[in-house]
Amino acid sequence: MKILKLQQMKGRSLLILLFFTGVMNGFAQLRSVSGKVLNEQSKPMTNANVFIKGTIDGAISDSLGNFIFTTSQKGEITLCARMLGYAEFTVQVSEKKSTTLVLKMRPDNITLDNVVVSAGNFRLKGNGQFGKMSAVDIVTTAGSTGDLYHSLRTLPGAQMVGESGKLFIRGGDSNESQTYIDEMHVLSPYTTTGDNIPVRGRYSPFMFEGINFSTGACSSEYAQGLSSVLALNTKDVSPITKIGVNASSVGASGGGTQAFDKGSVSLSLEYQNLDPYHKLIPDRINWIKPYQLISGSSQIRFNPNQSTVFKTFIGYNRTTFIQHLTSLDNQTTRNQGMTDDNLYLNSTFQKTTESGYKFFAGAAFSFKNQHVEDAVISKDSYRDKEWEVHLKTKVSKRFTDFLRLNVGLENFFRHDETSYAYSSTISPDSINHSIGALFATAVLNINSNLYGELSDRMEYTSINNMWNSNPRVALTYNLSGVHFSGIIGKYTQLPENKYLLLNKNLLAEECTQYVGGMYYEKKDKVYRIETYYKKYNDLAL
Repeated sequence: MKILKLQQMKGRSLLILLFFTGVMNGFAQLRSVSGKVLNEQSKPMTNANVFIKGTIDGAISDSLGNFIFTTSQKGEITLCARMLGYAEFTVQVSEKKSTTLVLKMRPDNITLDNVVVSAGNFRLKGNGQFGKMSAVDIVTTAGSTGDLYHSLRTLPGAQMVGESGKLFIRGGDSNESQTYIDEMHVLSPYTTTGDNIPVRGRYSPFMFEGINFSTGACSSEYAQGLSSVLALNTKDVSPITKIGVNASSVGASGGGTQAFDKGSVSLSLEYQNLDPYHKLIPDRINWIKPYQLISGSSQIRFNPNQSTVFKTFIGYNRTTFIQHLTSLDNQTTRNQGMTDDNLYLNSTFQKTTESGYKFFAGAAFSFKNQHVEDAVISKDSYRDKEWEVHLKTKVSKRFTDFLRLNVGLENFFRHDETSYAYSSTISPDSINHSIGALFATAVLNINSNLYGELSDRMEYTSINNMWNSNPRVALTYNLSGVHFSGIIGKYTQLPENKYLLLNKNLLAEECTQYVGGMYYEKKDKVYRIETYYKKYNDLAL
């Protein structure tokens, strides 16, 4: 028994000895990593996170920028320093140089650009001047009557001419302002109306999460807009299932969202009939059948993972009315009747890879079919059938803190067919053409105060067999919180179809824009000064 107890004691002693030997060897293998974190001006940075990449070994810098920690990692290590608002700093450290390290961090221009330059309701940046508005901002704007385009007229540089209801930007015609939904072109964004009746936007503002409005000198990525671009972004995610209805003196509307795992479906319906309103408050128009509108839109969103987004948007509306018209000399009368069907469909795909590449691909289809009875004189008829297919793909990546590139290709395939009939005489005409384009943008974060963009758009129009180049340069400089911006850009756009139907060899219309401005924000107040100059060439008259 004594021999057995002695052997057990020896075994325990051996285990204890081995344990302490392992602990001592572990301490002997630890190495110290220490140094200081400084900013661009060599001033200490407090609370910077310093760690070895791929491990949990690290420390937080103190009030003097110093840090120190121990690690069991052997050989060369990758040391990282991170802090909000600053670019990540990485350095390879050998086992012999683990102490007295100096980590110099510089501001992350990406973060500063989002926080400082994009401020308030306007952002004066290299890609134009955008007014950011929410759906609630739109429907609560005085005089907007809940319409997207009526609300935008309150922004600087935007006007509405007469009672058209369409946007005219800085002296440009309404057809110079283009609308995009999820970066895909919308051929006909306005509803159809008769004489002296203002148009409305076709789509509910509540279907969109981001509403960005350029008042000029927009990015070269957008096509066929001499004056401005309205970029609408549908919602990426709607995690809440909801439903709502609305009733008014001229109609009713309703909609809702059904959320499910990794996606959602939204639907919006609207019906308008001005007959009750005109019976209560007659106007100067002699209605036979007052204005009626039936519209609906839907969006499907699917996010299989955090880096991938699929979207599909569809909108349809039908407009009808009949009004009694009398000639200026009161000699003739006619009952002008309008029927307009409009369909818009787009589908987009976005993917961000682990290496930082962002891919986008989209396809859109626009269709408009308009039929007017008694269009010019009694018993005549006018028809206009128009469609467009828009295909687009692009890729972007930030290669360094200094440079980000955005390159893309797109094509527009267009068809317009018109006919005018009176008695047995029919005058049909049609055009088929395409627009191909390659665009590229280099975003330069020169330093924390200077930001620039260099871009160009090469465009080929088949109808006149012409090439056009649309270069653009933009700079923004921050001087003690005051942002100065200057933009020079060239833009081209084909003449309206009514001119191309008469002459298919017309040159593309040109507009060169010079925009300069200053932006400053202090104590919840925004001070903004802007000047512009536009020079047109080859306008169709």
